[in-house]
Amino acid sequence: MPENRVTSRGAPRSPSRATVAGRALAVALTALALVLPTAATASPLSVGGVDGYAPLSGAPCATVTRPGTTGLADILRRSYPVIPASTSIRSCTTDQYISDHSRGLAIDWSAPAGSAAGQQVLDWLFESDGGGNAHVRLRRLGISYIIWDNKIWSASNATDRGRVSSNVSTWRNYDSASCFAKYSTADCRHVRHMHISLSDAGGQRATSWWQPAMDGHRDSPTGVAETTPVPALPSRLLAVRTGDVDLKEGPLNAGWSRLIDGVEVVEAITTPTRVGVLTGDGRLLLKDGPVGAPWMEVATGVVDIALGEDRIGVVWSTGQASIKEGPFDAAWTTVAAGGASAIELTDNRIGVLVNGDALVKEGPVGAMFTTVSSNVDELVLDGDRLAVRKNGAVHVKEGSLGAGWTTVLGAGAIDAELGGGRVAVRTADKVIVKEGPLGAQWTTVLTGPTTSLSVTNDRIGVVTANGNLVVKEGSLGAQWTTVTSGSAAVDLS
Repeated sequence: MPENRVTSRGAPRSPSRATVAGRALAVALTALALVLPTAATASPLSVGGVDGYAPLSGAPCATVTRPGTTGLADILRRSYPVIPASTSIRSCTTDQYISDHSRGLAIDWSAPAGSAAGQQVLDWLFESDGGGNAHVRLRRLGISYIIWDNKIWSASNATDRGRVSSNVSTWRNYDSASCFAKYSTADCRHVRHMHISLSDAGGQRATSWWQPAMDGHRDSPTGVAETTPVPALPSRLLAVRTGDVDLKEGPLNAGWSRLIDGVEVVEAITTPTRVGVLTGDGRLLLKDGPVGAPWMEVATGVVDIALGEDRIGVVWSTGQASIKEGPFDAAWTTVAAGGASAIELTDNRIGVLVNGDALVKEGPVGAMFTTVSSNVDELVLDGDRLAVRKNGAVHVKEGSLGAGWTTVLGAGAIDAELGGGRVAVRTADKVIVKEGPLGAQWTTVLTGPTTSLSVTNDRIGVVTANGNLVVKEGSLGAQWTTVTSGSAAVDLS
């Protein structure tokens, strides 16, 4: 099993010049410091689970600023109108390495070292929720590192994660030889501005800050509620055929993009920002970001895969199960030493089938597993729900891992899926779905034999026995649309 490690790095900013406008800005900031309100205790601190720490990006150069970068910069601009927040793309040809400025993942915010506004933003980002979660907003936004006043804090550095103070005097000294070789000392030491970098997920607005559960709960450093609508990531539809994988983003009539061609595919899964493929010879291939991003071979000797926005899970042919968190070249952490046959992931949970036992852990990768059921044929995780299928019956629990089970179907299930408040089941001759409470009534959405099923909060995808991939969008009673033929499997996000 491969093991690689990454190191922290800083991203320099473009050189600046002292101008009359700059002196005017300094005066304005001094005045602003006298009237800054204290950030209110914010509801984002107590909404649902909290994201893991953001990894460093390994993405290639971009031609446009990522939407999450723009979103965070807009919060800063609305909160402090007199302080510029630059998100301009830096050309790769002007850098000795690919920086987050070149990836569209960096903000240079012109708050000088020691300013009240800068400290207020750090206090806001570093605030803890009182329940053991530090740096809550920083994690929800997907911030990977901050450089200010010749100091750096990096979410990928375990020691830095233990630095819960927003006082930069407790951070590490920042030293970037490549920066000092090209730019002025003041710019490299970040005494005239604060640098903020985002992870790939943060840049894609795939972190919890931008998800629907946060609607009405987002706030700002000055305590003003953030009411600007957040554009949703486009829905994704993945079709697996013999020897190829196709994906379409957005509406059902959008065009297909060929992702894999001429390769035996055992399994393919998608998130709003990632795609994972398990090939017939046991290779795990991943791509992150746009549909056209390059593939990376992340593992070999694999028999099952799982994919989240910040985590990758595999079951090896040896029966071990492992997780890696952050970038694709991060180290693997073994979570099951043997006997594993399947793995599942959500943003905050890890589930593994080991010798028929369903084991689930919540929170960090190193947390303890809870055995939630035995003699299990299938384990499914989604949000705060988990389902097991055994002996043809489907049981679901929601809330804590210790919550009671609800038997939603007593017999006949050959596949169970969860997604966006829906429970979907394939039997030998139909597909049934319920949405809302676990006690809701089943709706038969399709009759006849099927080979694959996927469900989200507003889509259901099914592959029929003759290979047609059909999708319905909206209500359970909506019409089916045949989107392609010759399919073997489907996945939705």
